[in-house]
Amino acid sequence: MGPSNKLNTNLPVEISKELSNIDNKVWDRGYYHDADDGTWYELYVNDDTKDSYPEIEADFENEESASYNFRGFFHLELGNYKEFGQITFFVPKNESVWTYEEMSNIFA
Repeated sequence: MGPSNKLNTNLPVEISKELSNIDNKVWDRGYYHDADDGTWYELYVNDDTKDSYPEIEADFENEESASYNFRGFFHLELGNYKEFGQITFFVPKNESVWTYEEMSNIFA
């Protein structure tokens, strides 16, 4: 099992720096917060992406589940996805696979 199921208690108070060069084919908007050990992301899917993925349940073991593709993301939070299209996750420094770019590629 990947690290995506770990509960996170260290979310920064604010993830508020606006992402530049956001992939508009997937995202409506996105924010980040640089921390000593990596970067936090708070992303909001656009309407087209939300139509394609109306719900994403945290079912990381089930290969048939949409969330299976997200199983390796660190501190993944999907609790606000259904209502707001929000996905929050952490990318540790030196992580090369489970990144913002990979999250975008999954939806693209």
